[in-house]
Amino acid sequence: MQASNYRLECLPSDNMFYVVSPRDIVVARPCDKDDHIAWLLSRRKYVEALADANMHQAELKRHKVIDIGELYLNSLIQAEKYRTLVI
Repeated sequence: MQASNYRLECLPSDNMFYVVSPRDIVVARPCDKDDHIAWLLSRRKYVEALADANMHQAELKRHKVIDIGELYLNSLIQAEKYRTLVI
């Protein structure tokens, strides 16, 4: 494979990008708030995820503030950090 075998295509209406080669097509899209929340949750940054989700509730499609809060509470209980639970 040579660099000339690859092409970058874009569909502005769908906000999608495609890297096309003779063997593959890779689809890419810009990250959204749900992606950022998922990234924070995968790193167990529950406080940041909860704050970000709370500020951008209208933009979220896959995540809910209450679910993130539940994940955070469960993580505190599993870590036996009961004092943190008292607000």
